[in-house]
Amino acid sequence: MTGRLTGKIALISGASGDIGSATARLFADEGCKLALGDVRDAEGEQLADELGRKRAAFAHLDVRSSADWAGRWHLARVSSVPHGAHQQCRRHDGCGRGTGD
Repeated sequence: MTGRLTGKIALISGASGDIGSATARLFADEGCKLALGDVRDAEGEQLADELGRKRAAFAHLDVRSSADWAGRWHLARVSSVPHGAHQQCRRHDGCGRGTGD
């Protein structure tokens, strides 16, 4: 890849799903550090392991919870995904699809 995201940090919600995990892999291939969030913890932890813990951190994220969001922004700033300011936010969490919330 070209490394065009080197030095950037992305927060990806819905990271355990097909689109979210594909986005995470693509961003990682381009050099991006990742803060991954989802309600499916086992799959998210597995993805972070696959991408490498120096490049990716996972935390539980229920996108319907403002407290969870506040915690994930903190994760993106100060977690084991260091170096630089948050640059991207990608939502792949299914919100707004008539969930009834």
